[in-house]
Parts: sequence; C-alpha cells; structure tokens
Amino acid sequence: QIVYEQPVDNERISVLEDDSTSLSQPTILSSQVSCTISPLKASKNPLQKYYHQRYDYFSLFDEGIQIDEEGWYSVTPEVIADHIAKEALSIALTAAKSEKTVILDAFCGVGGNTIQFAKYFDRVIAVDLDASRLEMARNNAQIYGVADRIQFIHGDVFSVLSEVSEEINLVFM
Repeated sequence: QIVYEQPVDNERISVLEDDSTSLSQPTILSSQVSCTISPLKASKNPLQKYYHQRYDYFSLFDEGIQIDEEGWYSVTPEVIADHIAKEALSIALTAAKSEKTVILDAFCGVGGNTIQFAKYFDRVIAVDLDASRLEMARNNAQIYGVADRIQFIHGDVFSVLSEVSEEINLVFM
C-alpha cells in the first residue's frame, strides 16, 4: 500500500492506495502523513473534487473526521442531513407512542446522517455491514460530541430489526 499526499490549492490530501491504484481499503484523510507523488498520478485522483467539498460533508473535518472512498460518494452533506433529521423528528413525534424518540439508521456508513439524528433524537441505532465504516462513524460521532446517544451495531439491518427490543419510532434507509 502506498500513502501519498497531494497539494491542492495550499491544502493537502492524503490518500491510502493499493498497488492497483484502486482505493479498496478504508481511506483516512489527514494532513499528518507526508510524502510526494508525481503530478501525473495526482491528476488521476477521483476524490479530489469531493475533498474540496469536505467542509460541506463535515464542518468539523479538520478535527479528525475519518472517511473512506465509498463515504466520499455516499455521505449526505451536513446541512441536508440536518434538515432530514429535523423532518424525521417531526414525523417520529407525530407517530410516537412514547415521549422517547428512537431512530434506526439502517445503513449508517461513516455517520453523516447518524450524527445529525443524534442531535435531535433521544437515541439513534446505527447499523452497517462494514465494521471499518462503523468505526469511522463512531469516531466521527465522538468528534461531534454525540456518540453517547448512538448505539453502533455491526450487522445486517434486517437481522438487527428483528432483534431490537425497544420501540423504534422511525427507520431511515
């Protein structure tokens, strides 16, 4: 595996890459790793346009946010995730049989929506099949100070749904 750092408009992007140049391993971006690559290889970086939008995805990106390649393509921008969370809470309160609000994030990924849900719901159950992405979500939730409101479950959401004993107000897929 090769770790390289690419200067981008006075910013730096570090990418973990295997020998086939596909990003198959979780990619943690930070400015702590330092080495250089050729400009030709840098121009082939498919994540560059997403990296420029990193603060749209996570306003606290520089605090140690972890994200893999799939996360760059699938994470909901923070402002949109916040809006979704508010709307979800409104729906959950309308349908709630108790005062406690619980949402299950069926495919939490690196935690973009999960973090926003935790700001509004009493409890969030975050499920993902990929253990490394679940750990990234846990790390990211800690950065936002909401990890204590989230239960992280590694597994298939359909199995988890049949095993969860508490009342869930809403399932987000």
